Amino acid sequence: MNLLVRNTYYVMLSRPRHNLAIWFKDDVTKKHVAEIFGIALEESMATADETNIIVGNRNNKSYHKANCRFAPSNRLKRVEFWSVEEAINASYTPCQSCNP
Repeated sequence: MNLLVRNTYYVMLSRPRHNLAIWFKDDVTKKHVAEIFGIALEESMATADETNIIVGNRNNKSYHKANCRFAPSNRLKRVEFWSVEEAINASYTPCQSCNP
């Protein structure tokens, strides 16, 4: 089974065109995958979860909380930021509904 997991993630991690991030729902799986690949988790990545992510809309240059109903689900419109400051520096404006 470890060989299957290793090969699957090798393909995922070796073929991205741009940045690639993998989110895990639980810490056990995250630590297991890191153990298989022999990598140390960065502190910022280990504590980040989807609720901390700021989602931007490329079309109207607004940013939202990840769970906002106005956050774009279409990958072509969606931009993800690690912080509000990063979104502001990219000239995005806050959503009037969720006030991130």
